[in-house]
Amino acid sequence: MNVTVLYGAACIVVLALTSAFFSSSEISLAASRRSKLRDRVEGGDLRAESILSFQDEPGLYFTTVQIGLNAVAILAGIVGDTCIAPVVHELLPEGISPVLREQLASAIPFIGVTLFFVLFADLIPKRIAMATPEAVALRTIGGMGRVIQLCKPLAKIFDILSIVICRSLGLPENRQDDATSDERGTVTSVMIARENVLYFDLHESEDSIREKIKAAPHSTYLVCDGEIDDVVGCVESKALLERLIRGENLLLDGGVTVATPLTISDSFTLSETMESFRISDKNMAVVLDTNSLVVGIVTLKDLMQLQAL
Repeated sequence: MNVTVLYGAACIVVLALTSAFFSSSEISLAASRRSKLRDRVEGGDLRAESILSFQDEPGLYFTTVQIGLNAVAILAGIVGDTCIAPVVHELLPEGISPVLREQLASAIPFIGVTLFFVLFADLIPKRIAMATPEAVALRTIGGMGRVIQLCKPLAKIFDILSIVICRSLGLPENRQDDATSDERGTVTSVMIARENVLYFDLHESEDSIREKIKAAPHSTYLVCDGEIDDVVGCVESKALLERLIRGENLLLDGGVTVATPLTISDSFTLSETMESFRISDKNMAVVLDTNSLVVGIVTLKDLMQLQAL
């Protein structure tokens, strides 16, 4: 294959990857949920702190992204026209008129490069960034920080111009963090607080288990080893009933299946909690704070009833 074509193709791939980086950075910053980022900040993740900072004042960030995307697009056009168009021109049939041949030699690389960029430098990166925005943002924020520093003088000029134009038109300049009722309402608003949680001790007697079920019948019970913060798992009342019918004991450390519980953060929104239930196929979740201490439990039934209101 012509060396020029190989060189051009390699350049196009590198430029597409660069464009993919900018595209995914842009979408992931906008789509990242602040509640998840705050959890990371509390855990000492400086990358999450940078993301939150750029979300509050995104002008310089998005300006740099646009400079990068436009520069890459221009370079891709130059590479396609310089390295690929001459080869395409040679491969076209001799019978074609010179004018049409020139037009096709320019159009074919342009269309090919455009389709390649749309798919691999735009659609796929943005789809990935929308699916896992926080993960992508955490991976790209370091590189974007360096690019922003490099392009800062030029980006500042464009950022100032955009601010002036937005103000003159009465348009918002920064992210408005007006959360919906769902975003404001964390899972703690519907959970059963820890002081009201009925749980079984892993080594509890069968008579005590029977009395607790009789006093407070539930579909699922939390199982702990001594204290509520030492969660072992959960057990369904259906499983206990089946053992009772078969004449088997109800001892939790003597044959009863204790399932691994679903655990979620106390900063989760209601929609995030519902999504966790959907993925795990559980009907009860243990709510933990940043120190992994139990603050309560929430059931799928609680959320379904809330949504029905």
